[in-house]
Amino acid sequence: MKKLFALLLALVMVLSLTACLDNKSEDDLRGDQIVNGTSSTVSQPEFSLGSTSGLTYENKFIGIGCKLDSDWTFYTDEEIRELNNVTADLAGEEFEDILKNSAVIYDMFASHSNETDNINVNLEKVNPLTLAAIDLTENYKQLMPTMKQGFENMGYKNIQMKTGTVTIDGKDFASMSTSGEIGEFKMYQTAFCLKCNGYIANITITAFDKDAVDTILDKFYLVK
Repeated sequence: MKKLFALLLALVMVLSLTACLDNKSEDDLRGDQIVNGTSSTVSQPEFSLGSTSGLTYENKFIGIGCKLDSDWTFYTDEEIRELNNVTADLAGEEFEDILKNSAVIYDMFASHSNETDNINVNLEKVNPLTLAAIDLTENYKQLMPTMKQGFENMGYKNIQMKTGTVTIDGKDFASMSTSGEIGEFKMYQTAFCLKCNGYIANITITAFDKDAVDTILDKFYLVK
């Protein structure tokens, strides 16, 4: 049962981070870009999925990696395809071509041997004009009521949520921390996100021990 709860907690982050944006017109958004000196015509790096090798995950497209210990297991390529609702006979470039136009893409899922702690990485495709206008911290704040309701629907009580930052290799990222109780267990979750080449990358860590979240965060690093 604990494994099921942990999986649901990781998957809840597929809720759109951009769902709560102010209703700006495309002309307004384009104006924001001009003021900031950016352009939607700037070439972007080619989309690519992350990869796992042994106990290491890296995604050069989003610039994030993590190295886990032997208590962790990554989902296989087949299991990731299942999360993305893609038939098992597709792989390689054909698989990536289908995913790069999907609204939400599961890139990595890892679970701990204790059957509760897990890590989830997904990418949400966002219109470049919209992406330029997003304040990720403010967007987390607007998302909180929806997220809280989602946890309550799964049976969690005494839910506490706050925004902040996490630091990976000296770089700060917008984050949202959540805690809640279900039965005799207390859950802790930290999610952080970043803008990357037409997508928002969402990294979510869930654990049933407070110190474990920080320990897991320390396993992440920037890929250059």
